[in-house]
Amino acid sequence: MSQSKVDKRKYEKKNRASIMKKQKAKKVAAITLTVFIILAIFGGTAGYKIYKAIPKYVQADKLESVVEKTWKDNGYEGVLPATATDASEDTSESGADNNENDEASESSTDNNENENAPENN
Repeated sequence: MSQSKVDKRKYEKKNRASIMKKQKAKKVAAITLTVFIILAIFGGTAGYKIYKAIPKYVQADKLESVVEKTWKDNGYEGVLPATATDASEDTSESGADNNENDEASESSTDNNENENAPENN
């Protein structure tokens, strides 16, 4: 063997631990980078498909019909049966009830004030 080969083998034998450590670090880095690139490709493809599936502009009447259809298909129609028309009817009825309640509370307050008033005899 030539002297250069002997020197090379001595160097490799002397620094075997550090050489192995460097090779192992390169291997881990290569595997990590490969996995990251593969995930980026799949993630980018999936993200692009999702982005394309989202409607860009939906008219209000179409959106309302889609929401109502989805709501009924998922069985949520019995969860919140109140509608906008129900709310407007309730407010008009409850407004009349509130006026009656206010009048009744005022008269009871007047009676209480009269009972608590000291008599000046």
